[in-house]
Amino acid sequence: MPPDSSYSRFDLLVFSVPGLPALSLAVAVIEVLESAELALPTPIPLAPPVLLGLSEWHGRAVTVVDLARLLGTQNVPLIAGDYRFLVVQLVVNTQLDYITWPILPGASIYRAPAQVPQAEQPDFLNPALVRTSINADGDSLILLNLDNLAATICQQ
Repeated sequence: MPPDSSYSRFDLLVFSVPGLPALSLAVAVIEVLESAELALPTPIPLAPPVLLGLSEWHGRAVTVVDLARLLGTQNVPLIAGDYRFLVVQLVVNTQLDYITWPILPGASIYRAPAQVPQAEQPDFLNPALVRTSINADGDSLILLNLDNLAATICQQ
């Protein structure tokens, strides 16, 4: 699902991740390169626990992260075929990197209105990774701050 000109900054990809199935997370659709089926990651020796390993996406190595652990919960072991992976592009230090994490089935697009009410966010979430929490049609939706994702990974 690469972004195209029909999406705006108000279009959000809403998803859940293993380890946080009851929490609705979102990123701007224009920040997403693709939602893809990838091979399970190959572990990286001596890597911090938030790095699940490397996988291959269109002939490129992608870093697979444990988003649930980065957000402040425990990781859940990955089982082949249970997940899709959300692929985004970030600048890590001065290098362009492709980052991905597993998402649960059921992702959808939400077109947020220009003004949307704020919602409470759970206390356990890493505030550096949360841009805001909004009330989306009666449900709380956590909008992730991808600008801080790379810095948070490097701090691990």
